[in-house]
Amino acid sequence: MAGFTEMKEPEQAFLRMAIYGFSGTAKTPTAAKIAIGLAKHIGADKVAFFDTESQGADFVLPLFKAAGVKLFVRKSRAFSELLACMREIQGDIPILIVDSLTLIWKELQDTYCKVKNVRDIEFQHWRTLKGPGYWQDYVDEFLSAPMHNIAVGRAGNVYEDKENARTHKMQKVLVDSKMKAEKEFQFEPSLVIEMMRNPDTGICEAYVDRDRLISPANLTGKTFPNPDFKDFLPHINFLKIGGKHVAGDRATSERIIDNDAEDKFKFDERRRREIALDEIKSYMTKIAPGQTGPEKAIKSAIIELSLGTPSWAKVETLAQEKLDRASRLIRTLSDRGPHTTVDAIKTAWKLIEAEEAGKVEDDIPFGNPAPAPVEITPDKTKLADDIELSCKDFFISDADKLAIIKQCNPEADCVFDLSLDQMKLMQKKVREGKK
Repeated sequence: MAGFTEMKEPEQAFLRMAIYGFSGTAKTPTAAKIAIGLAKHIGADKVAFFDTESQGADFVLPLFKAAGVKLFVRKSRAFSELLACMREIQGDIPILIVDSLTLIWKELQDTYCKVKNVRDIEFQHWRTLKGPGYWQDYVDEFLSAPMHNIAVGRAGNVYEDKENARTHKMQKVLVDSKMKAEKEFQFEPSLVIEMMRNPDTGICEAYVDRDRLISPANLTGKTFPNPDFKDFLPHINFLKIGGKHVAGDRATSERIIDNDAEDKFKFDERRRREIALDEIKSYMTKIAPGQTGPEKAIKSAIIELSLGTPSWAKVETLAQEKLDRASRLIRTLSDRGPHTTVDAIKTAWKLIEAEEAGKVEDDIPFGNPAPAPVEITPDKTKLADDIELSCKDFFISDADKLAIIKQCNPEADCVFDLSLDQMKLMQKKVREGKK
């Protein structure tokens, strides 16, 4: 059969292990004891330690000295340094401890934000960060490199939304814990250990979260107080240590993908987005050309009415269809100017949307309306910015934000429609509602 070979014995010759836990649960000492035991088991006298905390290796050095095993250390948090070290030691040092993988993942994200000049990692960034050239390169080395890999990370809580039986409201409930790293990494190791401290005895215990071994010797669900290398021998003995390690093929489907068509499509889509964003900015500048407080408020109101958010950073991530519609309607708004107040913008916008829906009411005027303009003060502008940041921090959707605005003032359609006291009330509701 083309492409297939008969497997007669295991082809994994190296340990792929993950250890995680909260502070003070002996993660690093346990990793050190397993690495020392493994070195003795395979007849090696070297272990490498990639230390992101600049002290983890120091405190376990006595264990290595007592066992007669040499410890080679690199102190860094840089993801790029980790990849370089993993490739450098192959064929020389057979065992690698990485502690903590949590900080490696954090450094990669922080550096990406700094280099790309973005404040937060957003949905469109994850594909790049997790793909080739970034995190996927570490996963490939972890699974395929001819050496034993022990990854240590910090634990994080896992919450789920569940209905409270008494209040019938949804609330966050703690249901589990997992390693704080790229969320899919925990599927990669063949042996995953969670370290925890027994509240009754104070002894650190290793709970085997997952063991891929399929036999009565499977360790999944077992707990070992003060764990040592020998506790995990059933899994390690299954490996073909000393034999030929057969790693997965890293071939891709590149040959079946039309690069020219794909590149042209991406270019056209990117260009179309750039044009829509530029048109929106130009039409808004025509409506409110200055940078005074009232003019900034008008621009913010236009963006919120047309795209559901006053945040330009979020506008740049929205779907092309939304941008095209906003550009078209804001152009109509600009052609029907001048509009010198937020009230004027709102009234004209209602007419434009009604026309778009084919439901024009005779009593909807356009241009500057008779009602008194909304008062825009520096305090309101600052508070509106604070509310927008709070909504972003607490993951408040645009629909939920509008609902909170309506709770504070049923007649309001955007934040600037609220009085200063109503805006303060909204800020309080946003913060209390997401505790």
